[in-house]
Amino acid sequence: MKLTFEQFEQQRIERVLKKQHRESFGLIYIIGVEDDSSLCKIGISSVSAQKRLTSLQTGSSLKLILLAEGQVNKPRQIEKFWHMKLADFRVNGEWFRLDEETKLIVCRSVRGYKAKKSKI
Repeated sequence: MKLTFEQFEQQRIERVLKKQHRESFGLIYIIGVEDDSSLCKIGISSVSAQKRLTSLQTGSSLKLILLAEGQVNKPRQIEKFWHMKLADFRVNGEWFRLDEETKLIVCRSVRGYKAKKSKI
């Protein structure tokens, strides 16, 4: 099916608006390792934190747990902030080795800290 110029423009505008919405509001999460309380991943996701956890668990031999999640404005900027702030503690990619106090601060910052689900 061939698009008219108006249809093409409408689809382009809708894609731009969806992208802007995704970048302005979204999910940030902190995932930890059950047997290694200092190791955690700070990331953003377009799906629920539980779905992201399940996806990561598939490729991991370690038992992963959800430490915190939150719907936030500008999730990419918050993620980037924490990645830069914690660069000295980076293990690999989005994985960091953090002491309990630092992990607590990061978890609380994403609004939705889940004390019952973590070992913090």
